Amino acid sequence: MLIVVLAIATNVDGQTKSTRAAGVYLYQHPNYGGDSRYFNANTPNLDADNINFADVASSVQVVDVPGVNLYDGRDYSGAMLPTSADIPDLTIWGFNDRIGSLKIVASPTQGAILYEHPNYGGDWRIFETNAPDLDIGTINFADVASSLQLLNIGGVSV
Repeated sequence: MLIVVLAIATNVDGQTKSTRAAGVYLYQHPNYGGDSRYFNANTPNLDADNINFADVASSVQVVDVPGVNLYDGRDYSGAMLPTSADIPDLTIWGFNDRIGSLKIVASPTQGAILYEHPNYGGDWRIFETNAPDLDIGTINFADVASSLQLLNIGGVSV
């Protein structure tokens, strides 16, 4: 049995983040400006006819999914930038106008999720391995967490 998953790419102008569907939003300009595309599935080629957004994105928003791996090559090749947070300017990470494919990160089966607010609210970060410094890279979560959710407790030591 062959199952084909098609990525949906749509323009998202005029919507606020809180009203958007879960997925990844790529924007043509920094700070979420310009033309945009929405993705809710792995997309091996952002240059496909129905998408036409390879090497265009300058900012990314991650909405209600664990994260996304951005690749500078087609078919998930080349350098990768993983993130579970919005990135208003990809230039900082050396990925401006370089994204050729993307993979939506599946929910982890073991690890921990730190949340910004009590009762698992607000922004969050997923940890499947040790993170000795929460203030580096795309983590940027030092002095922010207010609640913690353990996944498969046998695999996590607190």
